[in-house]
Amino acid sequence: MESEAVPMKRLSLVFFLFVLALPLFGDGTQWPRVTAVTPDPGKVTAEFTATGDNLAKTQVAEVYLNDGKDDTKVVIVEQTKEALKFKLPAGLKAGKYGLVVLTVDRMQFIEQPVKVTIE
Repeated sequence: MESEAVPMKRLSLVFFLFVLALPLFGDGTQWPRVTAVTPDPGKVTAEFTATGDNLAKTQVAEVYLNDGKDDTKVVIVEQTKEALKFKLPAGLKAGKYGLVVLTVDRMQFIEQPVKVTIE
């Protein structure tokens, strides 16, 4: 009876380690990532360019600016895998904003590690 317990313990340990390692492998999804926004600072009337990875129409549905309290949707003018150009809506106040993208499946709002200053 004891000899059967040892393989079961090993199997349980292997399964446990596998479950712990799953996040390291990911699901193969390439998430949108913005690494820079220009111009920064920029005027409300400027056209901004966000550069990074996985920014194509097949991956990013919408882009928002976040002031820490509210999200403001921007108007995407042009979009490629490495860049997207956008304009700001009328009436946006000056300040420092974070960039947030909505994935095309509309399941993920992903806050980006960049900020943009509006004058």
